[in-house]
Amino acid sequence: MSDSTVANDDLRWATLFQRVLEPVFVLNQRRRMLFANAAWEAITKVQLADAKTLTCTTRDTGHALADLANTLAPPDEVLSGMSASVRRPLMGREVGPPWWDIDFVPLMGDGQPLGILGRIRASESATTSPKSTLSANLAELRQQTQQRYSMALWESAVPAVRRMATQARLVATAGCPAALVGETGTGKRTLARAIHALSSRRELPFVGLACDRLPADVIRTALEQQPENLGMVYLQGPAELPRDLQAELAKRLVDQTHVLLGCPTEPASDLREGRLTEELWAAASTVVIAVLPLRLRLADLPRLADKLLRRGGVDRGLTPAAFDQLRSHLWPGNLDELDDVLGTAATRSDQPLIDVGDLPLYLREPGEKATPREAFPALDKLLEQVEARMIRLALDRAKGNKTKAAELLGIWRPRLLRRMEALGIADTGNSEAS
Repeated sequence: MSDSTVANDDLRWATLFQRVLEPVFVLNQRRRMLFANAAWEAITKVQLADAKTLTCTTRDTGHALADLANTLAPPDEVLSGMSASVRRPLMGREVGPPWWDIDFVPLMGDGQPLGILGRIRASESATTSPKSTLSANLAELRQQTQQRYSMALWESAVPAVRRMATQARLVATAGCPAALVGETGTGKRTLARAIHALSSRRELPFVGLACDRLPADVIRTALEQQPENLGMVYLQGPAELPRDLQAELAKRLVDQTHVLLGCPTEPASDLREGRLTEELWAAASTVVIAVLPLRLRLADLPRLADKLLRRGGVDRGLTPAAFDQLRSHLWPGNLDELDDVLGTAATRSDQPLIDVGDLPLYLREPGEKATPREAFPALDKLLEQVEARMIRLALDRAKGNKTKAAELLGIWRPRLLRRMEALGIADTGNSEAS
């Protein structure tokens, strides 16, 4: 990994990491210093121009920065592509905390280590850690949560998924805003939890908010909490937020609130039609992570099935015939649908291996390629009719006042207007409420 590789990388390294409050640095695979942000320069008292002479190994001696090079040396397992955290004493320092906690994250490309990202946290003691102040039960619960929301679902044979996992680790280390873009059910929220579990703020709460289901005031209240009290905020469907709230959120992102946006499609249409503001997208899209649909990563199906079954507490596998049946499906519901299918099959089977007969009916009929929605085409129409009837009833009771009608329906007004337009419901209410 060369200096030019970093400079030209589409993650915009320098811009990304200069926004990070914590000290971060990037080494190439030979452990040569490539980049460090302003916070790193402040804590080390070393300028990046001087630091580029560093080769960070425990054997580095014979110059003024040798102690620093030893402290920043990544463990051997990081060179093999594994993440690691170490606590190192600061040798030769007369001021400042005597210990550093350093998180090392390998930067991967096509399955091969390309470089190393490091993040520094100062510590006053060689033995204390954040978990030492927690009760044993709470610490264990948090550890279980972090294990559940690990990067295991994104261990992949597909290069695009491996690149996505590298981006996710970078976002976790940098603590920067990011946008997760992918179809419904691809696991964006689960990936957001994994990013939170890898971040330095993992001891603080993860807050996930569905923008199309919660009133704007609820979301505003959640976002008004002080950044130091939040680990991460995940907003699913930010285009559903009122424009004034999007503007407020864009300002908070500049103030280092760690926010991830979950977008079900490419944001171009939402931006063009004004549902998503340019300011919010610009503030949140420092990194854009494309979350692949399941149909494009069928090579991962055995690994994904094993991870999902074990996460659900099921210690069983699938027969080759069952795997063949799963591979023949289009998976419009992506990981969510796979998780549901495996959960249903596990409850039906009492054998060591789940077989074809344990799978849902729509997956095991001979030659069946239809999705559940395609198999029941009338259901969508029926649901639309029920929704339209409820909206008309609410408008009637509110005497045409759409704000009051939205309150009766438990949704916010812009969503009501969009659903009225989509369902062909005429706007006949009073003009003051429109």
